[in-house]
Amino acid sequence: MEEKIEENTKENSESPVENGDDAKMPESVRQANDVAKRLEEATEAQRIENNRREDLNSRNILGGNSEAGKPNEKPVEETNKEYNDRIEKEVSEGKHDE
Repeated sequence: MEEKIEENTKENSESPVENGDDAKMPESVRQANDVAKRLEEATEAQRIENNRREDLNSRNILGGNSEAGKPNEKPVEETNKEYNDRIEKEVSEGKHDE
């Protein structure tokens, strides 16, 4: 008796998708399954991309291509004469009011 109950629950618990009976499934369920499948594919693609970026970042750090440890570039200071020449040029071009 218990075996028959277990068989009935197994038969009833199988979804139409597992049985391959798409015709029995309502359209909204089919659409939901399609959306779920696309989400799973997108999630997998995102996981692969994240792994690729993590690997690239690790290689940059280990290879010395990261921003850490690079010397800071100091801005070039212009002399008084260079400053005066630059301002005179800008005034002649009309960039400054006299």
